[in-house]
Amino acid sequence: MRVVCTERGAVVPGSGMPGRGAWLCPDAACWERARHKRAFERALRRAVDVESVVALEGEFAFPTARSGGGR
Repeated sequence: MRVVCTERGAVVPGSGMPGRGAWLCPDAACWERARHKRAFERALRRAVDVESVVALEGEFAFPTARSGGGR
């Protein structure tokens, strides 16, 4: 998923939006690490509103552990 930062520092989905963006995998642990390590600020090269990151993360149903079979 690609995210971008608005002029006010909110992190929003950025598919098709111009400007600097950051890519994240669809995994809750990935988002947690990115928030903890301040990766959004580094990737987007600006201060971001952490509450907007948490809100955006809450909008997604992250996949849980895979069930057996299928492969």
